[in-house]
Amino acid sequence: MPKSRGRKKEPNRVRRPTRRTVSPAGSLPTFSRIARRVDLAAEISPGITARLARPDDLTRFDALISLTGADADDSLGEMLHSDDLAAAVLAGAEHGHERFQLELARRLAGSTGPEAATLAATLPLVAVTPEGDVVGALLAYPPPNVIEQYLNAQPLASDKENMMTIAGGIMTLAKLRALAVDPGWHGRGIGTGLLARFQDIYLACRYLYLYGQFRTDSGLADFYRGHGFTVLPSGHPLDLYVVFGINGGVLPEPGEQIFYYNRRD
Repeated sequence: MPKSRGRKKEPNRVRRPTRRTVSPAGSLPTFSRIARRVDLAAEISPGITARLARPDDLTRFDALISLTGADADDSLGEMLHSDDLAAAVLAGAEHGHERFQLELARRLAGSTGPEAATLAATLPLVAVTPEGDVVGALLAYPPPNVIEQYLNAQPLASDKENMMTIAGGIMTLAKLRALAVDPGWHGRGIGTGLLARFQDIYLACRYLYLYGQFRTDSGLADFYRGHGFTVLPSGHPLDLYVVFGINGGVLPEPGEQIFYYNRRD
């Protein structure tokens, strides 16, 4: 099963899981729209570009993420030194969905399997000024703990079925863990630009679900609605049957709401 690489446990829980009736990875979603390839060098707002976070960004990245109230990822420093980091999603964004699938399949077949594939689908972005100052940060990934909980929901599954669950989760489900902008740079469209880049990259790779959660009292519902996300009522679960073929859903923490984008909607 996929490892969380030492990160703090995700707060989400699977609601009322039951044994799979359809294997989603055996028939991964196809889409009528052609995914648009992403110009990764394009500005995300006037004078601001986005790039993959680097090891020397770690302190600044953690400081920005802490502004959201989210805990820093314990393994982020290790992740930023890995050649696998974001390799699949960035390849897919630039070269197309087939390249994304190839990069993930190669890692799934390797010695570290799901862990390497999850890392290759993890996206830590920073927003950078022309002077090189980091003024925004975003972290997204296929949530390992959610995938693991769906694996645990089918204890009698075969090794092949388990691998299909893992592959289906890594290839179709991405969580926006945190999005933050330096307060001194608010109002310049940097958060909007980072969110759009996150959407463009994962949708170019044909992810089915993009989701995250925010505190109900944060006033962020209109922000996410304005970017095409559906915002669920407080406490309402996100149904992921179409991803895992198992009835149930992901529950938000008390006082939080889930927002999601389903590419099939």
